[in-house]
Amino acid sequence: MIKKIKPIFTKAWGKKISSIDKMMKKLKLMSTLVKGRDILDVGFATNPNPFLKDAIGVDIQKVPKPENYKKIYRLNLNKDKLPFKNNSFDTIIAGDVIEHLENPYLLLKECNRVLRHNGKLIITTPNPVYFWVVIKSIFCKMPKKESLQEVHLYNWTIFEMVNLLKHAGFKCLKLWGTIIRIPLIMLEISTVKVPALSTIIIYECQKVGEPAKYTAIKDSGKKLRKITI
Repeated sequence: MIKKIKPIFTKAWGKKISSIDKMMKKLKLMSTLVKGRDILDVGFATNPNPFLKDAIGVDIQKVPKPENYKKIYRLNLNKDKLPFKNNSFDTIIAGDVIEHLENPYLLLKECNRVLRHNGKLIITTPNPVYFWVVIKSIFCKMPKKESLQEVHLYNWTIFEMVNLLKHAGFKCLKLWGTIIRIPLIMLEISTVKVPALSTIIIYECQKVGEPAKYTAIKDSGKKLRKITI
């Protein structure tokens, strides 16, 4: 049955897109959202963006500097702060990074710090309610084993991510999608304008303020004291 259906969909919607083509389309879309000259690409090593010009890259991996990048830094985003002064960049790109971090809010706070006022943050993360993920969650008892490099420590719905960005001092300007993939018939359809159906969501954001401060109460023995985080 699947073999009979697949040619019909292929004829109607086009051929299967290669992984490289999909990635290039996503990187190109993200590059069109860039504002200004000073650009920081966070977590660039796996997929450097060939459409950027004179960008600065940071990543935990040790890789050669791409030709179109001005400078690259190696650091661990789980514990290291971004090695830049306040208000250094016009745009920061963080593609498929935040879901891998132990402290994702720390990254957002650091992005806020080094971005200029009204600067742009372009961040991507998987859609946890993508239809195939939901189906697997219903019918699969346990997920298959994944390598440590592929494990996502966090996932956010659109509402949760927008709220997290708001607390970090960002306003979400627009959401963009990538593709929707139906595995059984290998059908892939562009969802650029329908991000809620997409496998990965691109959040186009603007810095509008400072990160929210939280107050915790700590027991120091005989009395309680407040600590601002």
